[in-house]
Amino acid sequence: MTEQTSSLSRQAVLLLLLLSCIAIGAKILLLEFMKIDLVPVSRDLTLAEAVGLILAGFTLGVMVLGVSKPVRLVFSAVLLIYSLSSLVQSVNIFGVSGLFSIKVGLLPLMPAAIATLAGICCALGLTRRTLILWRLFGSIAGAVGILAILQGLGVSSFPSILQIPADQASFTGALFAIAIGVIAWMLAGSIDRPAISLPYSAIGIGISGTLATVILMCVASIDRHEERLKAANGVLENLTHAIEQASENRMRVLQRMAERWALLSEYVGDEIYKTDARLLTQDKLGFLAYALIGVPGWRYAPVPSTGQWLEEQLDKPESSRWLREFRAGEEPGSWFFPSDDYPSRAFLVVRPPNNSKYILIGLVDLREFVQAETREAADELVMNVSRGGIPLTSIAGAIGAAGKRGEVYAESQAQLPGNGQPLIARALPRFDAIDNQLPVAIFFFGLMFTHQLMLSRSLSHIRHEQAKTLALSEQRFRSLYDHNPDAVFSLDADGRYRDINPATKQSLGVPNCELRGRHFTERINKETVPEEDLKEVFRAYTEAKRGYPRTDFSMSLRTSGHEVRHFDVTFLPILIQDRIDGVFAIAKDITKRVRTEEQQRIMQRSVEASSNAVVITNARDPGFPVVYVNPAFSQITGYGSEEVEGQSLGFLIGDGSEDDDIERIKAAVREHRSVSVTMRSYRKDGAPFWYQLFLSPVRDDEGEITHFVAVINDISEKKEQDEEMAYQATHDLLTGLANRSLFNDRLKHDFELAKRHSQSMAVLFIDLDEFKPINDTLGHRVGDKLLVSVAERLNSLIRPSDTLARFGGDEFVLLLPDLEETGLAEEIAERILQELAKPHQIDNNELHISASIGIATNSHSSTFPEKLLQRADMAMYKAKQQGRDTYEIYSADLDEALSTRVTLRNDLQEAIKGDQLRLHYQPLVNADGSIVSLEALVRWQHPQKGSISPADFIPIAEETGQIVPLGRWVTRKACEDALMLIERGLRMGCMAVNLSPMQFHRPNFLNVLRQILEETGLPPEYLELELTEGILMKDTGGAKNILNDLRGMGVKTAIDDFGTGFSSFGYLRELPVDKIKIDRSFVEDVTSCEKDAAVCKGVITLARELGMRVVAEGVETEEQYRYLAENGCTGFQGYYFAKPMAIDELIGWVEENAGGLRWTYSVSH
Repeated sequence: MTEQTSSLSRQAVLLLLLLSCIAIGAKILLLEFMKIDLVPVSRDLTLAEAVGLILAGFTLGVMVLGVSKPVRLVFSAVLLIYSLSSLVQSVNIFGVSGLFSIKVGLLPLMPAAIATLAGICCALGLTRRTLILWRLFGSIAGAVGILAILQGLGVSSFPSILQIPADQASFTGALFAIAIGVIAWMLAGSIDRPAISLPYSAIGIGISGTLATVILMCVASIDRHEERLKAANGVLENLTHAIEQASENRMRVLQRMAERWALLSEYVGDEIYKTDARLLTQDKLGFLAYALIGVPGWRYAPVPSTGQWLEEQLDKPESSRWLREFRAGEEPGSWFFPSDDYPSRAFLVVRPPNNSKYILIGLVDLREFVQAETREAADELVMNVSRGGIPLTSIAGAIGAAGKRGEVYAESQAQLPGNGQPLIARALPRFDAIDNQLPVAIFFFGLMFTHQLMLSRSLSHIRHEQAKTLALSEQRFRSLYDHNPDAVFSLDADGRYRDINPATKQSLGVPNCELRGRHFTERINKETVPEEDLKEVFRAYTEAKRGYPRTDFSMSLRTSGHEVRHFDVTFLPILIQDRIDGVFAIAKDITKRVRTEEQQRIMQRSVEASSNAVVITNARDPGFPVVYVNPAFSQITGYGSEEVEGQSLGFLIGDGSEDDDIERIKAAVREHRSVSVTMRSYRKDGAPFWYQLFLSPVRDDEGEITHFVAVINDISEKKEQDEEMAYQATHDLLTGLANRSLFNDRLKHDFELAKRHSQSMAVLFIDLDEFKPINDTLGHRVGDKLLVSVAERLNSLIRPSDTLARFGGDEFVLLLPDLEETGLAEEIAERILQELAKPHQIDNNELHISASIGIATNSHSSTFPEKLLQRADMAMYKAKQQGRDTYEIYSADLDEALSTRVTLRNDLQEAIKGDQLRLHYQPLVNADGSIVSLEALVRWQHPQKGSISPADFIPIAEETGQIVPLGRWVTRKACEDALMLIERGLRMGCMAVNLSPMQFHRPNFLNVLRQILEETGLPPEYLELELTEGILMKDTGGAKNILNDLRGMGVKTAIDDFGTGFSSFGYLRELPVDKIKIDRSFVEDVTSCEKDAAVCKGVITLARELGMRVVAEGVETEEQYRYLAENGCTGFQGYYFAKPMAIDELIGWVEENAGGLRWTYSVSH
């Protein structure tokens, strides 16, 4: 068994011992609660011992699991209270009863002592100081258990001091005393490691296995108990009947003897009486002696001592009184027990009928005939016969064993003839019967099986974790290999590149794909490597192939870009199953280091040219006088070398230097070590400056400190930069206003202050309107200047206590603390709008800008300051929706609107998955009344909210990305319905489906469309896709490619809502589009508005010139239709012809108008 397996086995045993203590104790409590009394109780725990065992188990379990100290102390205290209460009563120290005696009783002295030791050890904890106490506790508990078991098995050769009273420990209690001792020793042995480190699954197996074992043990115990109880009643009934029969037989034998002798007329001699007595009683066990009262001096006893005992008992007054009473009575016979010293010996007296001259007495040993009558007793039972509480005999089965008092299965009485005191027969359990050990066997085999399961599960868990660790190790190696900044590659045994990491290309200047499979000499040769370096490379490679790593050489390499680079090279053998499989090579680029070393050599020769001040002091002279300063020192401080040589450097320590830094310098000098500090000093002219001081000791060849060298770096400029960076971290660089970080800090501060003093405050979220077009048309430089101008105007309107911040882009936020009333925020917003509305003169441009402002005050209940900013943002967006150049105040309905929007989004997701969406179809007709195509329009019938307009859910779908699955569903459904119409012979041209920009520009758009057409079976020429101008303007080149692919597939395309966007006639000439649809906004007033009429005419003419069909949307009156038709429009769509209809309604409508459509009526909405 490996050390790991042994450790896991030990932990499993420890856990099972603890669980067994708790489970067995709980079993006793459960049986007590269920009023199930299983014998033998001497082998089981009492209720008090069960409670003590549970408390000890939980307390030791707390120690094993290593829970917090307060929890451990609570469990220890409960155990100590219970055990000490038992000890107090057991030894009667105070003459009072225990605390628990009413409910559960108290522990006996010995178990109470063990429980007390357990409580003390757990309370003190497991440390090196308490280790000996734990071992002592474990030894005592184990010794007590072993002694109790040995005494229970009959071993009694112990000194009196080691004798344990029978009522102090049951067999089960002794076993668990040993278990607790083992637990204590195991805990003491795990002081340097966790007592339990098993996986949770193994612990679960231990708990469930122990529980199942105890349950099976209880079931077996109850089953065996019922069988034994039934057997005991039957055996006792037979036994008492046999005893009564045997006693009556002996009385009849004695009466027959008395009758025979009564017929004799005179005394015939001792021998005749003796012979007759032997003959009549030879097959009746138990007769010891005889006495004939009335024939002087006749006594007979085969054993003289028995006869003497008979004479002694007859001479007793009690015997004489009994004989007199018998003579006076009329009973034919009677039993009498003359002595308690021999409880099984009895006088059986009889008289012959019609003759009272003499009586016959027989001395009978009940034990002999009772044992003879009980040879058929059950093997698992002990038979006990007693008289008046005095045991006569204890008869076991075939093997023989002794029971204990109080453990009775059944009890019965045997009445001796002529005697009023019955014999009591009891059936007791036998502990050596094999079938009585079934529950114990179940318990031990169950625990062993559970132990094996726990061990197996733990090992399986460890193997799984090791596999994970190995996989992680492989991943880490691969990560180290791939992300190593050095060139790492492996060569096979022939010297060919096998694997190469990404850094190799950068280091060697050759793509990885060109190296794999090639011999390394194709790259490392005389043309790229100096001859000496090349020899060293071959020597190192050869040694690595022989198993000797080489890590001590460098080389130069001319890369493919003719740059010479330097490398530290390491060759390592690759060992696979103790066989060299190849060579690892690591080339660390040290070009920079080589060049740096060269620079350092130059710097050593050029210290006089250093820009940093260098000062050398003599460490051997008192005060460490200066012996050298370079010119840079004079330039930095203003002191010449002649002014400082021989002086101490203390004059450089200015008033601004920290005391801690001065102490660090002194400590470094005392300890002869280097130090770096930042200090403030003054130049010779009195000007302050900051410098970084690097102080290091200089040692001679013997290691003695001879000098200190100080390098002084003037960092005054850096200090200024740091201060500038600190300012930039909290301010907007362009406007100088506070940034988001500083604003959030002040918002939190002012919010808490307003909350504490019940003050009013407000946050104004200011967003410039239409700033982006200015940026895009005039450039960012003009845009930045405009933002600065806006910031200056806003600053001119606020108080010193207010905070104005720029969040980025064109967003400004204003914090107004300590307002007398919230209405002041509206006044400030009005002034801001008025001030911003004034022209801004930027370079040669006079720019006009407005803003939308959202206002949120702390009048609305809020516990977080961030909520104010969020609400102001929401109010600002509402101001945008109200037409801009205005302000809005936050109200609760904004949250409601947001909540409604979120709910609608979630419901839309369910609608796409469920069966809530429907398609309606609106026909497109030409001038002669024939249907040329259908447009598919999605409708949403919500189960609770009814019909929801596309204008409400389509924008949400486009914002959230739900438009993609929605559009896919619409396309598929439209294709299915179009195919159905074709199969029914209703040819109505193409099926038009609207596309969103997100659908159109997705990379897999064409693949998804092909899949839908293939799965539905609709020919591509029956599908038309309608796109808005925005889709085509976003990426005209990409859109053109997709449109060409669609045309190649046979799918038609149309531009929907033409004229509503930034229309460009140029792209119409380039894009392969089949149809243009004039937006309904131009058609609505085409007969009354000259501008709309001009747009319509222009689009119709343009489409005709480009060879495209044109369709007018939203035709609702005959006048609109006639005007458009007269001006060349060839396609129409609108309520004047037909409204959008469900597929069934559409089919009926088509069949009804099969003869042609009529335009003589107007269709209302």
